[in-house]
Amino acid sequence: MSSANKKMSSANKKMSRANKKMSRANKKMSRANKKMSRANKKMSSANKKLSRANKKMSRANKKMSRAYKKMRRAYKNLSRGYKKMSSAYKNFCNRTLLGRFFKKNFWKLEYAATILAMKTNVSCFFGFAYFFNLFYVNLFAKSQ
Repeated sequence: MSSANKKMSSANKKMSRANKKMSRANKKMSRANKKMSRANKKMSSANKKLSRANKKMSRANKKMSRAYKKMRRAYKNLSRGYKKMSSAYKNFCNRTLLGRFFKKNFWKLEYAATILAMKTNVSCFFGFAYFFNLFYVNLFAKSQ
């Protein structure tokens, strides 16, 4: 065998070995790409779920904000109503004859109503106690 043939033969062997290594590397790359693809799919679905959850949370926050605004508005209206009622009641007690009488003799009326409530119905008593607390304590006590 000539030296040129020997050199050709050894070059072919080296090429064959290099091709095998290249083939192995390609298989590893292919496996890694498959894993990467699976991971990307999982990541994508997780992102979609997160996005949906964020949208739901945003909607819930908007609803809560609206409800809170309505509640604040209702509270303001209620407090305005109470102020008007209290001023009207003060005017009634201070400026009218009947009001002055009512103011002086309120404890007698309250006592009579309590006894009446005890004779008739217990729930009436609680209702009157609420009424007494609301009007007498809040309005008369402040005006005196």
